[in-house]
Formats: sequence, C-alpha cells, structure tokens
Amino acid sequence: MVDVWRLFRSSIINEKWDYPSLRETHEDDMRAHVIGYVIQNPNFFGMMARIGKKPIGQIIGSSMIREIGSPKNYFFIYNFWIEPDHRKSGAMKELWATFMEELKKRGIFNWEANCSEKLKTFLLDYKGYETKLLNYRVGGKV
Repeated sequence: MVDVWRLFRSSIINEKWDYPSLRETHEDDMRAHVIGYVIQNPNFFGMMARIGKKPIGQIIGSSMIREIGSPKNYFFIYNFWIEPDHRKSGAMKELWATFMEELKKRGIFNWEANCSEKLKTFLLDYKGYETKLLNYRVGGKV
C-alpha cells in the first residue's frame, strides 16, 4: 500500500496534471483518498514493476460496468507510471504487455484512461493491442 502511494505521489509531482487538477489538494487528503479507495473498492487491482524490492512503476485502476453505452465492461486506469530514471529501459512496455495479459485472464477486454500527452503517445504507438482516442480519453481492446 505504501509503495502504491509513493508511486502515485511521484506521478503527481513529476508530471503536469491538468485534469483533474490536484494543485489545491492537500497531500494528506490525497493520500487518505487513494489508500481508502484501494481498501474499499473490491474492483480495484493493479500491477507493480520492481527492480529487486524497489518499486519503479505501476498500473492501478478498477474494473467498471457502464450503465449506458458500450463497451459495457471495461477497466479504467487511474495511474500508469514509470519512474523517470527507468524510462526508455523497456520497463513501461513490459509492464503494459503483462498487465494486458492479466486483464484478458480476468475476462476484461476493454480499457480506458485519462492520460498525459506523453502517455497518450506511448499508448497510441504501442503495437500489439488496438488503441484509439475517445474524446478526452484513450481506450482500447486487449
């Protein structure tokens, strides 16, 4: 749980979050929200990349059911982060491919994410899974 918070916090500090803006959110409130959400949400799951015991990245989110529209079942990614020192090492691609395989095993074949321009570029350029822009989100199929 502590590692999830540390990586989430690092993503906020190191990347410009325009939407949703967290500039006026107190760090203690945000930490309580993230930890409370993880503990209370039975649909939450994620995957962490590590080198030895050191966490270097994560994908976290929740499986969702859309009441109206399609796809009805999908996974919403709240945070996909690789620490800056480990980018361009292949860690992001490996984490993404492993996570997509885990979604398939769980019977989840669609995903969506709000993301930065850098992450949007990575997701749209990644070969192996269908990906497209969805208004202000990026989404795709496993």
